[in-house]
Amino acid sequence: MKGMSTVNRFWGAALVAATLFACSANRKDEGAALVSTIGASRLAADVAVLKDRGSTQPEVLQKSDWPAAIRDLKPQSVRVEANGVFVQRWKAYVEEEGIFVAFPGAVIDTSAGREPSFTLIEPNIYWYRIKG
Repeated sequence: MKGMSTVNRFWGAALVAATLFACSANRKDEGAALVSTIGASRLAADVAVLKDRGSTQPEVLQKSDWPAAIRDLKPQSVRVEANGVFVQRWKAYVEEEGIFVAFPGAVIDTSAGREPSFTLIEPNIYWYRIKG
């Protein structure tokens, strides 16, 4: 950026970072509101029928295979893995965010610094983020 001072570049980069953080927080809040509207028990019941689909290797589901409660989350894609279902609601390059519904008995590590990171929304339902 020819002609811009180091200070202006710093504040420009800080503004971009703050905007990205705010957008991510808004996506998480919107996802949590959808889970609340749909109901955690309905979502868990609809996801339970998918447990065998991702038991040996991850499977991306076709839109026609999405249970009703998952469709109500307005996903971009749905992936079943051994410990639960990733309902992708946003993706840009290698970053991804959405709702993760854990299968009963799955242990999900919510400690900081994990990839993906998980934030509890309801029992067995998390907001996840993959930074890539």
